[in-house]
Parts: sequence; C-alpha cells; structure tokens
Amino acid sequence: MIPLLLPNSQYMARNGHDTRGFGVWPAFLGQNRLEIQLTLNTSNYTSASNSDAPATIAGKCSLLYHQVEMTAENLQKYSDLRGNYSIINRRFTELTNDWQHYTAAQASAAEVVRWTASQPQGVCSEIMVIAVATGATADRYSAHTFVKPDLIRVVADSVTQKELDGAHKINCELWSSGFSPPADFPSPGRMCFGCHCGEVSHCYNGGYAMTLASNVSFEIRFPSEVRWKLVVVQYQRTTIDRLGRVESTLE
Repeated sequence: MIPLLLPNSQYMARNGHDTRGFGVWPAFLGQNRLEIQLTLNTSNYTSASNSDAPATIAGKCSLLYHQVEMTAENLQKYSDLRGNYSIINRRFTELTNDWQHYTAAQASAAEVVRWTASQPQGVCSEIMVIAVATGATADRYSAHTFVKPDLIRVVADSVTQKELDGAHKINCELWSSGFSPPADFPSPGRMCFGCHCGEVSHCYNGGYAMTLASNVSFEIRFPSEVRWKLVVVQYQRTTIDRLGRVESTLE
C-alpha cells in the first residue's frame, strides 16, 4: 500500500468511530499542477533474504483515487477553491536524521538517550517513537516489529513537561488515547498531548505549544537494541492562494 497523503488524509489509525467525511481536495488548480513523487525501496526490501529478490513491478502498478460525486451546483462551488481553501490538519515531522542506533550495551546499562530541538515551532499533539529491531542494513527493518520504549520524557528549558517512566505507562497512554490496533499491526510508543488522539478524525483536539520554549529535549530508553526514529505530530494550516499555490504553516 502506498498512501498518498493529501491534506485531508488520515494516517496510522487516526480515524475514530464517527461517520463524518474528511472533506474534499479541490482538484482544479488552473495551470498549476499537483505533483506527487514516490521513492521506492530496492526489490529485496520485502524478502527475508537478500538473495531472494521478487520479480519487477514495472508495468504492473496502478493508482486508485476516490472522486466525490456532487450536484451540479456543488461541483461548480468546490471545483476551484483558489483563495478560499483553508483547513487545519496534521503534519508528521521527523526530528531525527534517519534511523538512530540504540546499541545492546546501552540497553544493558539502561542508558537514556536525548534528542534536543532548538527553537521549536507549532503545536504538538503527540510524539511517536518508531523503533524496530536492529539489522545489518536498512532494508532489513520491518514496520511490523515495533519495539516500544520503556521511557519517554519531554523536557522544555530544563523543566519536565511530561514523563512516561515504564512500559505499563506507555501502554496505558496508548489505550487511553484510543490507539488499540490489531496484533498484526502493533502501535509504536507514543506520548499524547491532545485528548483522545486516535479517536478523532479532522477536528482540533488540543496539544502542547512548543513554540513557547527555547529548547525541547526528548529523552528515551529502550529495553533492547533497536533502530529508532522520533516523529512529532503537529497541527498545520493548509491553504491554496489565488494563484493556486499550496502552502502550509505551523504558526
């Protein structure tokens, strides 16, 4: 599956149990074009052994999209929203520079690693610590083997804002915030600042304004050797100006 995340898209089980729609994307942009770029892994990414590469997918791929059927009046109204389109949605920002290595020695010593963001911007609704069992190369990492940390701590200007100091607290955080995925697709470790992050669709549900701090540090500890990434979920405003340019801002 290749999710193409247009502004109203939902990602990683953020849908909830409501029946409201997610709105529409005004597809007509005049002479301006919406470009979608895809970066693919090597052919042996999906295999357990590097020597067992599957056949090529060239010429075997297609793109499926959902089109909203409207009345003629609404079609004319929504076909071109240049200068009027403005929504609040989520932005997934990776703070780390690719995969970080938490070694077996660090796990044995229960070492706490710190990642600091200087002059942060925007409002953060949650933090995702995406960790997988370590491997020889990046194509050995699997999204189906998430390893949850046993400590997540957020420190802003030397003041601890929130702390989950135990695997049971991280599990409680996931449950109370609405993240209860099936066993085949486990959830990564999360720290949530918004209310019931997993149970809402596109409505604003609160967050932590990190703009007020000069430096925000994220302290993490894992029970075993892993490769990990730190991703924050922020609120952004997405607009289309009168020239058809799509812009998003955190402030």
